[in-house]
Amino acid sequence: MTDVCRDILILEDENVTAGFTTRPCSGARRRDELARGAAERGGAAVRLSLVHGTRLVRVGPGQLPDVRHGLLDYEDSDGAVTDLNNVVLTTGHGDCLPIYLYDPVVRAVGLAHAGWRGTLRNISREAVKAMIAAFSSDPADIRSYIGPGIGRCCFEVSPDVAESFREAFSWAGEHMDAAAGGKYGIRSIPTQIFYSPEGKELFRHEGFLSKQDILAKWSELGYAFPARDGGA
Repeated sequence: MTDVCRDILILEDENVTAGFTTRPCSGARRRDELARGAAERGGAAVRLSLVHGTRLVRVGPGQLPDVRHGLLDYEDSDGAVTDLNNVVLTTGHGDCLPIYLYDPVVRAVGLAHAGWRGTLRNISREAVKAMIAAFSSDPADIRSYIGPGIGRCCFEVSPDVAESFREAFSWAGEHMDAAAGGKYGIRSIPTQIFYSPEGKELFRHEGFLSKQDILAKWSELGYAFPARDGGA
């Protein structure tokens, strides 16, 4: 497989398009491509610093003089709203969810980066409030879309985080598997557990491990993983 950017669209309405890019193409590379295209039309691609907060910025005509190489940077922000043509809102995601907002009445869009911290602090609500404040949007007119992110099967949180969600959202408990942590003896997040093909635990580590560290540990345990196209 070659490193070609392929977009998966979730919205296409007149001059408004929304979607996401998956591996093997990096988000940074696709953003740079979008920035070059927008710059040719007098616009820009917005790059947010993504600090797992709830701050959203409004991209207006006054910010366009700050564009550098087709990119418009905002610090300490996890979302943006705009009603400008030729402005591309972008965010980068691993586990976290992209939240897309579109008001077809006032022709405005929003994009938010929702990790567990932002979700707990209701960044989606803050995004709607930003559209109301900036463009006088009627919430009834705003369409929302949720992009891909990590699922219940694979995302573990500590007990205090789980309890915070139960307190904040009455329905949250229905979407949690409280027994999973006890089943695997997980005491803190993150925890990496290495299993043999037979299901025997070979090694566990509490705390962060990089991809390189994980591959090195597998090699130490006697398991080799072939390199994939686009990376190891």
